[in-house]
Amino acid sequence: MYKKMKRKTRVEMIIVTVIVFAIAFALFWFNGETRDYLLTGDNINRISASELHDEKIVRGQLYAILGCYAEDDGGAYYVIPVGEDEYMGVYLEKKYEDRAWQIVNDTVDYVNGVRENVSSYRIPTGGMVYSMNGVERQYFHEWFTDTGYMDEEEVALYTVDYTYVVIPFNEWNTSSDITCYVFTGICLAVALFCLFWIVTGRDIAGVKKAMRQNNWNKDEVEADILAGFDKKNVVIGRRYVLWNSGMRWNLYPVHDVIWAYQYTHTTEHRLYGVIKTGTTVTYSVHFYLRNGKMKAVSTKSEQEAQEILEFFVRTQPHVIVGYSDELRALCQNNFNQLVQLSNEKEMRYGQNYYEGTSQESDTWQNDEPTLKYDPNS
Repeated sequence: MYKKMKRKTRVEMIIVTVIVFAIAFALFWFNGETRDYLLTGDNINRISASELHDEKIVRGQLYAILGCYAEDDGGAYYVIPVGEDEYMGVYLEKKYEDRAWQIVNDTVDYVNGVRENVSSYRIPTGGMVYSMNGVERQYFHEWFTDTGYMDEEEVALYTVDYTYVVIPFNEWNTSSDITCYVFTGICLAVALFCLFWIVTGRDIAGVKKAMRQNNWNKDEVEADILAGFDKKNVVIGRRYVLWNSGMRWNLYPVHDVIWAYQYTHTTEHRLYGVIKTGTTVTYSVHFYLRNGKMKAVSTKSEQEAQEILEFFVRTQPHVIVGYSDELRALCQNNFNQLVQLSNEKEMRYGQNYYEGTSQESDTWQNDEPTLKYDPNS
């Protein structure tokens, strides 16, 4: 029984999961620059100076900074090593200032042999490389000569005139990028939820709970269900009914069903809300239980909905089959009377009831294809 339920629901859920994952991947991949920002393999600590060029996206944790060669209102320009033994610039906003100077002090101590290891502080970064303009290049080169770290000849040999601008992730993205991320996140959340639902068996948890709470015998329930009337979203036995309400299976005694009817929903599609482009018709069977709850089972066609109702007509004398405004009024205003009508119907037809009974004299359903209730028959 459980295998049958899983087979019916999980194939669709797996397909939905794959489709949603594909949509999430497509949205992420479509957003090219941000994709590169997150996935680029160009680590600032591993690339060589010859790989640098304008608008190159890089990332990596900064842990070696030699000093600061310029400042502006937004932040400061620092010297960092690149490749084997060359140096470039990096621009950090003011919020990184304290951490940057901690790294500068540790780096100077490391270069001077005061400490054995580079700084333990880190600044996670991502951003873009650009070529220095003339003014910045001058400040950059003068820092080496002014500090005595290099002479002019060495500066020409061991510096590369590029600056790495660290751009926080939230500043990198445009409004369209953020929209893509929101939809990507929603898709991933849906896909992960479906996977969780499948792996943890939440789709059949309600059936197990019902059997446990009511002390139903698993073998008896399974035998009844496996021998029952089987459609995609519902299985009706002589004693139990099992139906799928989307992502979850539900199990109830058939005797709890007192009213069942076909529900047809028509949706009109309009372009710009004016021009009609078509209609979509969906079918389902609505069940009302003795506790007043309504359950709906979607069907692939009107014929399938009618087959379900006809099975109730043939096998369950207590079920009122078909829709009418009078029954709707009873359901909404005097539900106990609707239950009483079901009980009376069962008493009337319960004896010697067998599959194939036509119930031609039953006023609660007639023999018309719509199976509608006619109070005057």
